Amino acid sequence: EWKLTLKDKDRSNFNASYTEISEGKIKISYSDAKTTVNNANEKISYIITDKDQTEIKYYGAQIAASETGSVNITLPTIADTDRLFVFNEQANGDCKTDYASELKEVIIPADGFAVTANANDNNMGSVTSSKAIANAGETVTLTATAKEGYRFTGFTSDDVDELWTSGNKGMFTMPNKDVTVTANFEAVSQTEHTITVSTNFSGMGSVTVDKSTAKIGEVVTLTANPNPGNELAEFICADVEINGNQFVMIDKDISVVAMFKANASFENNTSTPIQAQKDNGTAILRFMWGLNKTDGAYLANIGAYIIPWNLFDNKEAAATPSVVLVPNPNMASGNTFSADYVNIPENAFGTNFCAIPFINGTFFANALLYGNVNQYDVNKNKNQDQSPAE
Repeated sequence: EWKLTLKDKDRSNFNASYTEISEGKIKISYSDAKTTVNNANEKISYIITDKDQTEIKYYGAQIAASETGSVNITLPTIADTDRLFVFNEQANGDCKTDYASELKEVIIPADGFAVTANANDNNMGSVTSSKAIANAGETVTLTATAKEGYRFTGFTSDDVDELWTSGNKGMFTMPNKDVTVTANFEAVSQTEHTITVSTNFSGMGSVTVDKSTAKIGEVVTLTANPNPGNELAEFICADVEINGNQFVMIDKDISVVAMFKANASFENNTSTPIQAQKDNGTAILRFMWGLNKTDGAYLANIGAYIIPWNLFDNKEAAATPSVVLVPNPNMASGNTFSADYVNIPENAFGTNFCAIPFINGTFFANALLYGNVNQYDVNKNKNQDQSPAE
């Protein structure tokens, strides 16, 4: 089937010119166009040809709504040598002869730059760009779509300074030059990787997982089962981000720890005053707290770190405390818990010490206490308890 279109001398005054590029579209202004009359569909049409006009690479058309106006054209990526022509034509879709004006070449100024978006392998996926041509400073959005059996891994480009990616979307600010962006895809691994779960303290509860092995991209669900008097603090994994109780499997074995905590706390406001005393000739600094806990709370590891105050923010010092005490984990609610710093060397007299209580690895900074042993008080009262230290 063919269609005959003839040049119309009545359209000799038709003209078209470039106006601007906005949001990836070229705005073309035109004048003296024929409009739709007697069911003759008049169009503002445009084609892209090669340099010598021997090949038509693209054709598009829009309704001519008025004799003078403008159209916004979204064009595919074009080569530097390609040419854009605009004309006014009939396009009736029947077998009758249509008429058209002569082609008017529209020159796109140099401040419109081309955006080329390619996939690293078209068999793995595809990519689209919100704009084929953009001015410097405009925002360009990319969308990558992976085919079945493949996954999108990110965008790359040597032409932009920053390329933001979120999911399968990308975005960049157009520089003062043409830009080529590659959407990268890879085959999805079919290897089953193992999932190992554990707890920080076995007596506090247990944890299960809905599958022991999983492939990359599969969703894995964790279930924490705290024992009475305890609760889940968080799930910890060094390799994946856990949202709530789920994570997406990656291409490696995964280990997850369920961190439980006891429903217990130290109350600083019920603490017994800090005491300094001499016990058989040895100076002792005693810190005392009131302890609250829910019945059944598992207190497998309870105690306090006692370190010099000037090293309080020193991680190395905190990792090797002066004293770590582990009292009876079955204390009833309201019991007093104490931590003693014994055998204090004389060169430490006058030094401020702080004590931070902990339960199952959780520190309670609100219950921090501090005090010191004064050499004068110790020597003066060798066999007596001292008054609370300053």
